Amino acid sequence: MRSPDKLILTAIILTAIILIAGCDNGSNGQKDADNDSDGYFVSAGDCDDNDASIYPGAAEVCGDGIDQDCDGGDEVCDADADGYTVSAGDCADDDASIYPGAAEVCGDGIDQNCDGYDTLCNDIDADGYTAYEGDCADDDASIYPGAAEVCGDGIDQDCDGVDATCPDADTDSDADGYTISAGDCADDDASIYPGAAEVCGDGIDQNCDGVDTGCANDGDGDGYTIEQGDCDDNDPDIYPNAYEICADGIDHDCDGADDPCAVFYQDADGDGFGDFEDTVNDSAPPDGYVTDSTDCDDNDAGINPVATEVCADGIDQNCDGQADEGCASYFLDSDGDGFGDPETAVIDISPPAGYVTDNSDCDDADADIFPGAPEVCGDGFDQNCDGQDSDCSTLECDVIVSDSISDSLDENNYAFTGTADEVVEIIALDTGGTYFSPYVYLFDAAWTELAKTHTLSEGVYSITYTLPADGTYHIRVHDYLSNASSGSYHLVWRSRSDQCGSIAPLDCGDIISDTINTNLHERLYSFTGSADDSVEVIAQDTGGTYFSPYVYLYDTAWAELAKTHTSSEGVYSVTYTLPADGTYYIKVHDYLYNAASGSFSLVWHNRTNPCQ
Repeated sequence: MRSPDKLILTAIILTAIILIAGCDNGSNGQKDADNDSDGYFVSAGDCDDNDASIYPGAAEVCGDGIDQDCDGGDEVCDADADGYTVSAGDCADDDASIYPGAAEVCGDGIDQNCDGYDTLCNDIDADGYTAYEGDCADDDASIYPGAAEVCGDGIDQDCDGVDATCPDADTDSDADGYTISAGDCADDDASIYPGAAEVCGDGIDQNCDGVDTGCANDGDGDGYTIEQGDCDDNDPDIYPNAYEICADGIDHDCDGADDPCAVFYQDADGDGFGDFEDTVNDSAPPDGYVTDSTDCDDNDAGINPVATEVCADGIDQNCDGQADEGCASYFLDSDGDGFGDPETAVIDISPPAGYVTDNSDCDDADADIFPGAPEVCGDGFDQNCDGQDSDCSTLECDVIVSDSISDSLDENNYAFTGTADEVVEIIALDTGGTYFSPYVYLFDAAWTELAKTHTLSEGVYSITYTLPADGTYHIRVHDYLSNASSGSYHLVWRSRSDQCGSIAPLDCGDIISDTINTNLHERLYSFTGSADDSVEVIAQDTGGTYFSPYVYLYDTAWAELAKTHTSSEGVYSVTYTLPADGTYYIKVHDYLYNAASGSFSLVWHNRTNPCQ
């Protein structure tokens, strides 16, 4: 038998064990612990009890990969980029036309504005307005936008958002001298008040006596009483709006006067214009009559003063007294080049589709053949319709040719061989002819235009161009002004990439003598310089009528750095600070471009590192 003390001790130990077991709850004592103090336990739905910003109902941050509100996923941020997310009320975040406040399209089964329903297009109460059009009670035909408002009845008849307040019974709202309390039965109508003149039979109680006065008998049975405006109730032909017989001294239509007669003209063909020989006198035009009398053929609706003239039929459709006026010949332009076939003509007021006024095309089946078209030399075709194919001439680099233009539409074509990325310069000089200007074109082998110029610079017309590929290129010269009967010119092309193999090297301080043998000739030289060297190039005229040695300075890539034709102390000079180490180039030509020949001396000096 156990002692009482041992029994008590055993009971205490068992109780402690039971209490400890009850606190565990199967999860090491942590399942119902609010570890992050956010007010939610794991058993209450907290999906991350170590982060106080994550719990059921927390604000969701869209697109961050975290499920803040423990609803099982992260919210997508404005998937349709309409400015609203699902949490902001977007009921279709995959459609940018659906969001809170969007324009609702009635009856399409779609809730564009996310208000929970689609607006119906039907006018249910047939009052002329749908709910989509602003009807605030589409089951009541007396309520719609603009309806007459009944004041003080608690109903918004005109759908403006409020019920109208009734006027003060002692206020004369229509300013007719009577208030509601003084017996005005329509204080919004100044023609209705106690004692007003009553209009019989109109359904309105003008004098506020409670009834509309009935009209007296219609004495002549024409449907109008004296009260209704019948000015002679003994004659059934006289009443308001009756047919007026002009100039008979009787006011048939009760408008207060007899109408004078007017002349009207028969319009037999219904074109709105009448025959001046067929007239009636009346107060208004009878059926088939009009006020106009200018139709020159009232049996043909296609003939009247506003009709369109039909060419070459000998008929005066527009009644101006002459036939076929304004007509002209137009010529078929089958190839759409703007020039017509002289053998295919029509006569019309304006050119029909596909016709032009010009008739000088020599081949209307080829859009590349027409007067003034680019001539392709030596191909056997007369592209410019001058009656012949042009001959091709081949030009060598730096070889100056003399040629002429025989008339204002003449042209000369030349060819040369170039290489890809080669920089070429084409120069033409006017050597004679009144108002003559040699316009220069550059074409590729397929006669696609690459460049052109009529700009005069330093006495010449020139093009500088980088060739796109190896092959044949074409030069064309014609008169830019197109008004000279003839003219002559010099032409040359040069390669600015290899300078046609004609560059002479110069040493610092060495004076050389050289010549220019034609007015488009040039001489080229090279020297080696260093960055920041100040160099001076000097040329002096040593002989030749009107000869002036113009000096250019170029960098290693033949980009122009400086030039001069200004004479100072008898010399022409350029002073320039070199931008980098490398080879530099000097060009000398005749500035005036009009000397047959000339001679000069040339030297270059280094002013930074004087020549030894």
